[in-house]
Amino acid sequence: MTHRTLFIITGMSGAGKTQVIRALEDLGFYCVERLPLELFPKFLELIEGAGGELGPVLALGMDLREVKLDERFPALYDTLRKSSLTVRIVFVEARDDVLLRRFSETRRPHPLVPKGSAEEGIALERARLALIKEKSDVDVLGAFLPTPRCDAQAVNRAAAELGDAGIVMGHVAMFDGYGQPGCWQDAAVLVGIERLIMETYDDPAWVHALLGILQKRKAGYIESLRGARYDLLILGGGDASRSTSYSDVSSSSGAHPPCGSSCGR
Repeated sequence: MTHRTLFIITGMSGAGKTQVIRALEDLGFYCVERLPLELFPKFLELIEGAGGELGPVLALGMDLREVKLDERFPALYDTLRKSSLTVRIVFVEARDDVLLRRFSETRRPHPLVPKGSAEEGIALERARLALIKEKSDVDVLGAFLPTPRCDAQAVNRAAAELGDAGIVMGHVAMFDGYGQPGCWQDAAVLVGIERLIMETYDDPAWVHALLGILQKRKAGYIESLRGARYDLLILGGGDASRSTSYSDVSSSSGAHPPCGSSCGR
């Protein structure tokens, strides 16, 4: 029998669950999004009995659009833990202001309160998902999301076209849409600054592991910056941080070399 790991992808509506599933699909993993809970026993039977054609890693997307998922999840998770699968939970998160902006931009109602406000839906969803959220599996993001790479040739083409008419600016790689360039800032956005500070005292090993995951992802991107002709590179952001600028990444000491892929005047 092929040993398999099943990742349950869940989290806040609008936070990027679909993007996580697509990233796993791009890595060649078998993924199912929004499987009705009534079909879950059959799904589990099929993947436990399947041969090597499904591969060693699978992902299942779940959210509160499934009726009473929060109430039924403990029993479902207990069933999974008793199976032959290794089960990991990936909780995809974003700040309330980011979620509100995304619902405003798409003009979609929140799925939990289609006739109410997005603020009401976000608050309700956070409360109902509290039982499912598992901080111990945050390293799944670091292990299975691809490390972004700088396209130095594209940066250099932009620099050549711009000439002296402006500057080419970049930033440290982060999670799209809601991250921050610095490791601590990125972590503060992902889990909340108050929680991050408290966890530093209550569970420093977890905080250390989280920062290490973010640092490794950023370091891989920094390595890809060699030769990119940036004029202004920024480390810092809005969460628990201050901005710092560097003028020459090629001669930077490497302690906190900035990176990014955006260009601007």
